[in-house]
Amino acid sequence: MARYQNRKILHELQKDYGDVVRSGPTEVTLFGTEAFYKLHGSESSCGRAAYYDLLHPIVSLDTTRDPTIHANRRKVRDRALV
Repeated sequence: MARYQNRKILHELQKDYGDVVRSGPTEVTLFGTEAFYKLHGSESSCGRAAYYDLLHPIVSLDTTRDPTIHANRRKVRDRALV
């Protein structure tokens, strides 16, 4: 029965600490879209984890860890969408 209490524990942590909660040594739990954009939005200084190198050498706009490469690819994509 105790193993099914994760959602209750996370709900308590959200009430205590807000929408961004460190839920493990290498894990962050986000509650809602505002929290997501705090971590992954353009204003964030957070980098991407080594997990994104999983597809290396194939690098796309979504999987690149280098901010310069991401910015250049985004410019090309944005021009195509206009």
